[in-house]
Amino acid sequence: MRSIRVAVWGLGHQASTNILPAIAEVDGLELYGVCSRNARAVSGCMDAWTCHGWTEPELMLQDSAVDVVYVATPTGLHAAHGKQVLSAGKHLWCEKPLTCFLHETLDLLEMAKNRRVSLCEAFMYLYHPQFERLSRYLSEGRLGAIRSIACRFGIPNLERASFRTDASLGGGALFDVGCYPVSAIHALFPKDDVEVVHASVGKQNGYATDTDGHAVIALSGGAEAYLEWRSGCSYRNEIDLWGDNGSVSTQKIFSKRADYVPEFHIRDLRGAQTTESGASGNHFSFMLRSFRDTIEDPGAAEGERSRIARRAGTLHMIRTKAYVPVAASTDVPVFSARSAAMQNWKNVVLDEQSMWPKETRVELEAPHVDQRGSIQPLVNFPMKNLSLISSKKGTVRSNHYHATDWHYMYVLSGSFDYYYRPTGSGEKPKVITVKAGEMVFTPPMEDHATVFLEDTQLLAMSRNPRDQETYESDVRRVVLIDPASVAG
Repeated sequence: MRSIRVAVWGLGHQASTNILPAIAEVDGLELYGVCSRNARAVSGCMDAWTCHGWTEPELMLQDSAVDVVYVATPTGLHAAHGKQVLSAGKHLWCEKPLTCFLHETLDLLEMAKNRRVSLCEAFMYLYHPQFERLSRYLSEGRLGAIRSIACRFGIPNLERASFRTDASLGGGALFDVGCYPVSAIHALFPKDDVEVVHASVGKQNGYATDTDGHAVIALSGGAEAYLEWRSGCSYRNEIDLWGDNGSVSTQKIFSKRADYVPEFHIRDLRGAQTTESGASGNHFSFMLRSFRDTIEDPGAAEGERSRIARRAGTLHMIRTKAYVPVAASTDVPVFSARSAAMQNWKNVVLDEQSMWPKETRVELEAPHVDQRGSIQPLVNFPMKNLSLISSKKGTVRSNHYHATDWHYMYVLSGSFDYYYRPTGSGEKPKVITVKAGEMVFTPPMEDHATVFLEDTQLLAMSRNPRDQETYESDVRRVVLIDPASVAG
């Protein structure tokens, strides 16, 4: 097979220093070209790497020889640039984080899936032997059940000017360094659901972007993670896992030179410490080898899309919990403080994940009954919409998932089959039959569809408003059940 031809869009320090050499080093990849508004940088790369060059992205995307575009432009431009890449039918590999907003990320994931091209997010450290070994400490059970995780990433201010201090380009500590600890939790505990129990994001006086933050995350397996990130401070880059039978800590988990030899500091049940050494290597090269495999392996591509969605969902929860302002171009309203949020009731979030039902079929409270009749409680925490929905026998509703919204469906009369599975999963959907007097709960990021077995009336109670603009901005269409396959 011929080499996969990669074009790099954006020639900042990261791309020039790390990405271009790694592409040239990986078997099966060819550095085909570079693209930047900076004509001098393009010319220099063309000479240094003997590759093509463009100062106009449209010309790069029109080149049929380009298989992959590695987007290394500022974070706030990723959504627009990623959409251009996918629209041109190219594979999209992108610097982290993929976008500034959950709905933008979900849109790109859906585009990539529909066009059958790969989409990868460049958390390079996940592919280094250091992280793989850290993961084995967990999978082999050496530490016992994990009780807590502490993870810190902080960097001094950069000497050179950068988009990282420009809010309009997606700058700020959360997107620059905070996304790393978030990604680590998902990678170490891939089967756990996460709940952001607390989050705080701060901004030092005189800075245009957020400069620090922390989050407390509860994992469904029982562990709790404390994540902290900062810019404009002394350097910290570390993770510590504490279990029933021991603990392990390691430095430079997120960023390191290729010749760095990692060390793991192990404490046993009694606290006795030993040190084990790991292997060195270029994590950018390891990452690109893995990205290359997603082109030929649909399962690998689907797995990467699922991981991207989970990371983006947690970043969204942190921003929502902390009321983080982001100035990147978007038509989605954001807010900077609780008082400001109160000016737009659509953005006020009063519930949290711990309040949601744990099962799809909701067990109703006992009704209050007296001589006048009965009162049946349905939902006893904040919501923003109550709708009465009538549906005819043999019809299908939903066939979508919600990015942030949840809803209950209580059946007044009739019945329906409810199909559901986690968003991004290729597994066969589960199905339950819901009858009059019963209720189901649909959380965010769950594909779902309803097939009505008879004429049915139900109440839908949701977290978000039901006006068409708000509803459509949060919903993503899927085909869980083909309406043509359902007999009326």
